[in-house]
Amino acid sequence: MIPARKPSIGAGYDPFGAHLDDPYSFHARARREEPVFYSNVFQAWVVTRYDDVRHVLLRPEVFSSANAIRSVSATFTPECMAVLERGYPSTRGLLNTDGPAHERLRTPFLKALGKKHVRRVEPFIREQVEALVDAILPAGKADIVHQYIHILPFRVLAHVLGIDEPDYDRVNKLSRAASRIFRAGNLTPDEQVTTARLMVELHRTVVGYARARRTDPRDDLISAVTAELAPGEAPLTFEQESDLAWCLPGVISSANSVEAILGTGMYYLLANHDQWDTLVARPDLIDNAIEEIARYDPPAQTFARITTRPVTLAGVDLPAGAEVMVAFGSANHDEALADRPEEFDITRPRTQHVTFGIGSHLCLGAPVVRAVLRTTLETFTRRMPGLRLADEQPIPFVPTLNHRQPVRLPVTW
Repeated sequence: MIPARKPSIGAGYDPFGAHLDDPYSFHARARREEPVFYSNVFQAWVVTRYDDVRHVLLRPEVFSSANAIRSVSATFTPECMAVLERGYPSTRGLLNTDGPAHERLRTPFLKALGKKHVRRVEPFIREQVEALVDAILPAGKADIVHQYIHILPFRVLAHVLGIDEPDYDRVNKLSRAASRIFRAGNLTPDEQVTTARLMVELHRTVVGYARARRTDPRDDLISAVTAELAPGEAPLTFEQESDLAWCLPGVISSANSVEAILGTGMYYLLANHDQWDTLVARPDLIDNAIEEIARYDPPAQTFARITTRPVTLAGVDLPAGAEVMVAFGSANHDEALADRPEEFDITRPRTQHVTFGIGSHLCLGAPVVRAVLRTTLETFTRRMPGLRLADEQPIPFVPTLNHRQPVRLPVTW
């Protein structure tokens, strides 16, 4: 008699339900029992161990990013697709390209977002942080999610990009609304159409800025990237506009990720108040704290890849065209990466976490993210050393797999 095959733990994986608030306990079990398992929810193979996640991320020729957007667009209604088709094709972005095509798009951002440029932006970041703290300080209390975290990242990234300040509110609203398209599976058909229209409007707005900077360049990201991707003085071609439409808005939408890491970082520091007290007493630990915040609860829990040929991963044979989800959060909690990974500890040695990716898709905005976190922690520990959570009520998190962050964060000082 052939023994019955042990059921896969993937059958019990509920990433948008039972395991949404705490994915880490399930991932710990998966790393022990079935580190690569199939999820019917994702319709993809989920990779949970640190070494395997690194293996996937460092081999784009085998594990391609071509499905990074396609896996989302599979949930679009025909009406939603019809609206999107009136804009720019989604085949030319940074997220869903590899090899020379990816490098062509990535190189201008690498040049414009290097450490030297970030150092030039740091005075603006500090000015914004100090102004926001000035506004909340006299009250002795605040909800720092709504009064600080929802404000700072967009201002910084809009400044880096080169959005005109009078246009901040409009572009911010467009970006927040358009980002919902990547959660299309949770939207009604009417909501998908509305969101698609806003995404097309955002793309046209950014392309409008690129056209203007072509004749009147400034010291901003739009000018630099437009000059690199579309050299010369001739009017932009549709293909050049498509490149810019799908690359530049990613800088704006990354404000969501910065908000998430700021929110979770402040929450874990204050919920584990001994960690906050340690940081106040030892500001030399701020860079350590930034890396522990990034490791402990990354804003993006998963990212999609697709196999280009048959491959064996952790003993699992995958055919060509297999959808793969790399679990960043799980990898960051692997004992192979960190001792006592379930503990939030800002004094631990810095780890090589995968929150910002690795390899050719390493997050371009990571230096800006770190600068925003560093300036926030330096300023808060100096000006509000007595910061603490305002009450002991549970803090709810946004019910989403990615952009994990607290809904509110009431504090006193």
